[in-house]
Amino acid sequence: MANELKHKATAVSGKLAQTDYEATDGHKLDGQTQGDIITATSADQLSRANIAAQQIAGRLTGENVKGLTTTEVRTLINVEDGADVTDATNVAAAGAVMDGVPATSLEGATIIDTTNTRNIGDATTPIVARVYASDAPMVPAATDAANLIWLCDGTADEVQINAAIDALTADRTHKETIKLVGSFSISATVLIDSYTILDLTDARLTLADAADVIMLQNRNSADMGNTDIDVVGGVLDGNKAGQTPGGTTNYHTLQYTKVTRGTAKYITAVNSTGCGIGATNSCEYIIISHNYVSGHYNAGIMINSSTTNFVVSDNIANDNPGNGANDGDGIEVREGSTGGLIANNICNDNNEDGIEIIASGAKLVITGNRLEGNGAVGISLFVGEGTAEDDMLIANNIIHNSGSTGIQTSGESTDITIIGNQIDVTGSHGISLGGTRLKIQDNIISNTGGTGAGIQLSAVSNSALTGNIIYNCARSGINVFQSSNNVIVGNLCYDNSQSGASTDDGIRINADGEGICTGNLVTGNKCYDAQETKTQSFGIREMGDADGNFIFGNKVSGNLTSGARKIGSATILRNNAGYVTENSGTATLANTTTSIAVNHGLDVTPSAGDIMVTPMESLGNATYFYIDTYTSTQFTIHVNTDPGADVDFAWKAICLN
Repeated sequence: MANELKHKATAVSGKLAQTDYEATDGHKLDGQTQGDIITATSADQLSRANIAAQQIAGRLTGENVKGLTTTEVRTLINVEDGADVTDATNVAAAGAVMDGVPATSLEGATIIDTTNTRNIGDATTPIVARVYASDAPMVPAATDAANLIWLCDGTADEVQINAAIDALTADRTHKETIKLVGSFSISATVLIDSYTILDLTDARLTLADAADVIMLQNRNSADMGNTDIDVVGGVLDGNKAGQTPGGTTNYHTLQYTKVTRGTAKYITAVNSTGCGIGATNSCEYIIISHNYVSGHYNAGIMINSSTTNFVVSDNIANDNPGNGANDGDGIEVREGSTGGLIANNICNDNNEDGIEIIASGAKLVITGNRLEGNGAVGISLFVGEGTAEDDMLIANNIIHNSGSTGIQTSGESTDITIIGNQIDVTGSHGISLGGTRLKIQDNIISNTGGTGAGIQLSAVSNSALTGNIIYNCARSGINVFQSSNNVIVGNLCYDNSQSGASTDDGIRINADGEGICTGNLVTGNKCYDAQETKTQSFGIREMGDADGNFIFGNKVSGNLTSGARKIGSATILRNNAGYVTENSGTATLANTTTSIAVNHGLDVTPSAGDIMVTPMESLGNATYFYIDTYTSTQFTIHVNTDPGADVDFAWKAICLN
């Protein structure tokens, strides 16, 4: 083979012996005619091999084997004499060039570069094209488009990046990777084709001053769209301070439009006048995961305009400031986008909501997110006219220190389950609900502020609140306002009404004349106040125009004012521990008297028919008895004449209304 190195060994003490070499498929000069390794130990053998002592033998192109000079050795191995590392300096001293481009062959012998492939899922995808910034390590000498290598100069670097993308296989149906290395300045949009992996792991892209463009976008966003695009790693800096003041808020750092099967992973996207990472206009099968998005005027991550079947998971969306009073959400899903999973994200300190759903929501799952310090709502479901949020699961999220409500749905929401969330310290309600067929279960809510209830129902119907724990809230634990035909079962509401007025309750059922509040079943709840200075006025209280509700089987002892109260004539309030509506006992009418006042021990004033009295023995001289004078503490038994002896009576009080 041309430019071939031969091996000479001399046996010395402590090193391999000649016989050790001969154990391999070697070549001993004494009589052997084939083999891969030449071994020699004697002067005679060295002489026959035409090799001088302490010399490397080799064969340069077109020559016979001979002893090589120092210069020839340097040429073969491309390193200067005495070098302890192989770097650009000592390679240059040997008359060669280190350009940072992995070699592919040396005289037909393949060189394997382990950095030359990228694992995407289960497949290994070759890096086809490379683009280097001027500050990249091991920068090539110049652009070599024939070998798919581009060198940028820090001005309008999208020209070279787009050229590299254009140079990939045309009309391909397999993915090819383009890798960027170094810091780039972008003045126009980088356009990504279908079946492209844009590897930014070792890159930083910054939008140039006054560029006012989307930084990265799929190429066919205006017409048929694209498919199978992956953007991986790196930093995208939207340089919002350098863009035109007061302009649009749509200059995103990465935007997918009409993309099927697109991913954005391990990206740091910061400081744009739009959103950090977005998918819009009927995108489908989009995965946005493990990214850091911060400093955007719009949202950190936005799913928009009928995007379907998407996953937004394991991202950090922090400190997106908005542009004035509005915008600046951590994650936003809007305009008919459905079938999504939003899971395990951290959305902290955003200007508006941690997660906002607008005019979207069918078949969404929002779970395992941590939302802290957001200026408005932790998770907001807001519908526009003629639209509805429906068939959603909001589960196991942790929401802390929201400027407004922890979780909020609007009046047209349907078939939403809110389960297992922890909500603490809000500026308003813990959970605020509107809609129908809502299931609110096993949430823990505490320390609401302002005028916030733990759970606020407004115009809610056919819904269930079960197993929630609600304490230390500014107003009532559960406030059922102008809501009908709901089930409120098995909740724990204690130490609420912390706003200072001590006028709110564990559970309040209320209507103000403009709506109705009827048909609600309230049972199995425990509402009490365990504080030394009590603040929770009633355990359960009906107010205003509420009527026709069923309140029974609750435990309501230990509150500031009373256990319970009803206001509607058709409401049934009974069998609640701590609020006595049923009692019984005996009374003795003494000889020589014709009446006796009996203490009934009820927490409600009985009416005629609520108390039944039965003589336990003969009335004696009397021929009949009757009951009257019902007060909040007593009723009176009369006989028509002195019985002539003591007469015992048994009584039972049951106040149904």
